[in-house]
Order: sequence, then structure tokens, then C-alpha cells
Amino acid sequence: SKTQPHRRGEYNVYSTFQSHEPEFDYLKSLEIEEKINKIKWLPQQNAAYFLLSTNDKTVKLWKISERDKRPEGYNLKDEDGRFRDPSTITTLRVPVLQPMDLMVEATARRVFSNAHTYHINSISVNSDLQTFISTDDLRVNLWNLEITDRSFSIRLNPLWSSLNLILNKQRVIILPVALCW
Repeated sequence: SKTQPHRRGEYNVYSTFQSHEPEFDYLKSLEIEEKINKIKWLPQQNAAYFLLSTNDKTVKLWKISERDKRPEGYNLKDEDGRFRDPSTITTLRVPVLQPMDLMVEATARRVFSNAHTYHINSISVNSDLQTFISTDDLRVNLWNLEITDRSFSIRLNPLWSSLNLILNKQRVIILPVALCW
């Protein structure tokens, strides 16, 4: 009703994890904070979630997964979790999945670094879901999610008001919009 205050949606914490650690840039004598500048979620393609996070210098690809079952009944461990002597094993046990409290795990899958001179201020996942771009004040880098040690550096001409990027497997072609059909 109009007399009751408007209630906003309530949010619960899904998971927390440390994405970036503090670093020191020795060439610039500059401390790089662990703060996160941007987070971009990749479209979900299986049971796990993937996201890109960036601080001032490094982009990381994270896998976020859930687990609510644990295997029990290993052949090489006893009920207390201690390793058994393999010579005393006379029968094989099939492990059984037992329910457990939901556990959310964040695992760093890839680290993309050393490509930006200035602070990274934006990241964006491309529609092919295989590449992404990271930008600082003077540079745009095009990355492949599978390759961490290489990126295409795209230098922009400030006279071009907008660009079209044409990507193929061999090269990146950048054209001013006026030249595109």
C-alpha cells in the first residue's frame, strides 16, 4: 500500500574470495592495490560460472563452481581419512557420493598481465566468447581466453569517431566506419 515504505529486494552473499593481491610495480615505484576495477561475467555454458576481474594491471579469468556432494569410501584411505597400506587391501570399494553443505569454490583459471602501461579501466567480453578486450587510457588490447602471454595491441587514431573491427583467425583489421559497407 501507499502508506508502507517501498521495500527493495534483499540480497544474500553467494560467495566471497580474494581476486587480486597487492603488488608493487618496481619500474614505476608504484603500489598496485588489490581493488577490483571491473568484473564481467561470461555467459554460462555449463554448470560452472566464469568471470573476468581486473585490478589496475592484471586481468584474471575465474571459474566459480558449486559442490554439494563429496566422495567417500576410497580404497587407499580408511574411515578416518588416513592412508592404508596397499598390501593390506583385499577388496575394492566403489566410492559413494554423500550429500554435504553447499560449498562454492573460486579458482583462478588464467592470468593476463604485463600488457598495460597505464591502469586498466575497462574489460569487455566479445560476442565470440573466445576473446575479450582490456583498455587503459591509451591502449586497447585484444586477448584470447586461452592464451595468457600474448595480446593484440590496438592503437586508435583519435580522429576516427568510431571503428569497425574485423576479426579472423590470422589478423585484426580495423577500419573507420566510413570505409565499411
